[in-house]
Amino acid sequence: MHRRLRQLYDIAVRAADTVELPGDFFTGRILRLALFLDETGRKVDADLERDLGHAFLQGLMESVRRFKQDRHVFHGFRCRFRERKNAEDFMIHLGAILGHTHVAQRRLEREKGYWVLELEKEVPKLTGLLHQPFRGVVLVD
Repeated sequence: MHRRLRQLYDIAVRAADTVELPGDFFTGRILRLALFLDETGRKVDADLERDLGHAFLQGLMESVRRFKQDRHVFHGFRCRFRERKNAEDFMIHLGAILGHTHVAQRRLEREKGYWVLELEKEVPKLTGLLHQPFRGVVLVD
């Protein structure tokens, strides 16, 4: 992948959340990529086109794999806190702001001077969307 292109990185990291994000999240990054290419005089080549497609498809394929394995799509996060209470408060806050989204704490342990919190956040819209084709429901767009 064109490692120096932040826009491709952002797309790759969030592609698995495609249906959770507003459409302009990706549109904005693709537009910024086009503006960057224009400003720097770089040409769109086959490698860049491949990397852009890969950034989108890889994240979605990972979501499909996770759904087939667990019947849920979720993303793992790892956060570091100086105080245990801050990690605990963070989990309470996530539960309050995400509402219907399932958040599960997987680990909270002391590590190299920090409290390391590992958690998983369910991606409810994509989980629901994937339930349909795997139950035989036809997807219409």
